[in-house]
Amino acid sequence: MSTLNTSKVTAIILCAGLGSRMRLGYNKVLLSIGDSPHHRLVSCTVRVFEESEYIDEIILVVKDDEREMIAKIINQCDLQKVARIIAGGKTRQESSCIGTHAAKSDIVIVHDGARPFVTRSMIRTLLKGCTAVGGSAIAVPITDTIYEVDRNLQVQQVLDRSTLWAAQTPQMAPRVMLCRCHDKALRDGVRVTDEMSLLMEYGYPVKIVKGDSANIKITTESDLMYLSQLRKEKY
Repeated sequence: MSTLNTSKVTAIILCAGLGSRMRLGYNKVLLSIGDSPHHRLVSCTVRVFEESEYIDEIILVVKDDEREMIAKIINQCDLQKVARIIAGGKTRQESSCIGTHAAKSDIVIVHDGARPFVTRSMIRTLLKGCTAVGGSAIAVPITDTIYEVDRNLQVQQVLDRSTLWAAQTPQMAPRVMLCRCHDKALRDGVRVTDEMSLLMEYGYPVKIVKGDSANIKITTESDLMYLSQLRKEKY
């Protein structure tokens, strides 16, 4: 499979999170990092995929009561590759399943809407790693010492960090394969935290593509410092 030359690629941007850890009172993808709709967190993230020559269309998976608001932002920013804005599920896994089934392409690339530091280079490199027999994910090597502990927080062992990588998004897979795994997980009651864990659950190989430690997900209040830096650099 030549993903860069022959396959249609859909980017599925997951924007249906609650952002409860940031105590914002609203969805964190609606955060403003500048003075116009172009500077909303969601539009900054989506624009990277909009500007990638390898992405054919974009599907946004959002909270149902925020569809109109996000659609307005997308229209104001003239993000023309956004083909659909659909309501997600109660969990990230459900939203990923809904988005994957809504796509009609050969390849899907799933990304967290709250990761605005993704780059077009990451997307290109990830596509090169995707094959017909498995998936690929952006990840970075662990640099800290990692302890495995029990329920009482007693250290059981120190893990070999040379073999450990921290998963990020985007993550990519053949659409039919990912749909099949989502359907099996729903039937089996399997719960996972990302797409590559789902593929591995059902025996598919996954390849790691080295990313960048700056590609963080805006999750906590301390992450707002990164947004402040982004504002200084871009706006």
